[in-house]
Amino acid sequence: MVLGVVIVFVMFFINGFYGYLEELKNLKWFTIFYYYDTATYLVDPDLAYYIRDLIVIGSLNVVFLIGSLVVFNVKDIPN
Repeated sequence: MVLGVVIVFVMFFINGFYGYLEELKNLKWFTIFYYYDTATYLVDPDLAYYIRDLIVIGSLNVVFLIGSLVVFNVKDIPN
């Protein structure tokens, strides 16, 4: 969990630096904030993007839920 938080902070700072320094322009490819630009969604909202994102996230949730039920099918617990 600590590693995940550190990675998010590093990506956040990379996202802040690559716009100001010309030498760091290629760092934008290593941050998730470049690919999913929430500021653009807040300034210029488009309902189609929200619906698309909800469908993708919902589908992944269903797939992972079904996968976890298949993998962790506990038969050794008595009823």
